[in-house]
Amino acid sequence: MKIEWGNRKIIARGMTLDPENVIQKLESFVSEERREKIDLVLKGRSAHFAPVLESLYDRGNISAVMRSAEAFGFFKFHIIETDAHEFKQANRVTQGADKWLEVNRWTKTADCINSLKNQGYKVYATHLSKEAKNFEDLDFKQKTAVIFGNETEGVSEEALSLADGNVLLPMTGFTQSFNISVAGALSCQQAHLKKPPVVSLEESELLKALYFMKSITWPEKALQEWFT
Repeated sequence: MKIEWGNRKIIARGMTLDPENVIQKLESFVSEERREKIDLVLKGRSAHFAPVLESLYDRGNISAVMRSAEAFGFFKFHIIETDAHEFKQANRVTQGADKWLEVNRWTKTADCINSLKNQGYKVYATHLSKEAKNFEDLDFKQKTAVIFGNETEGVSEEALSLADGNVLLPMTGFTQSFNISVAGALSCQQAHLKKPPVVSLEESELLKALYFMKSITWPEKALQEWFT
């Protein structure tokens, strides 16, 4: 299932669904406890920070950053797979966190960055340079995306050339970089502490409909009967 934000629709198994209709039809099938949990989660959701993972080798690292992003309330997530390796979920690490994220997959770095900029994001690449900003100094009132490069080479030259700037997490030891999973967790925490704006009412409605659907196990036939 995925969301078409511009059209305010949910795409599920080839069907285009209206979020209001989904909520109305499924509300009685979702337990009161689950509905309360969904409402609580939605209050903490934000689209103002989006992690971008470029050409990571270790799929466990991708899954770990997913888990951190979801835990801190961020649901926009981007994976750039320029090495053509298919992303494989690592459920023991995500603990199902990817189920609640909007995961966007790309095969070209430029396409991902240009899409983010068109959506109003400032895009930063994690890179050690004299011009790099401290992550704590980023203005999260502005929609912000941060690119994390792979475990051996870091972000690509293409990402560095297209990004709006470089950013780094402060450290005071001899070590010059964090493990990707740690860097992702720390970045999500810092963004969370800045308390960026929550989702709009329209975004919240779309997410609520999506979470309702993902809270129920639907046989194919039942889904077709309910929504067609």
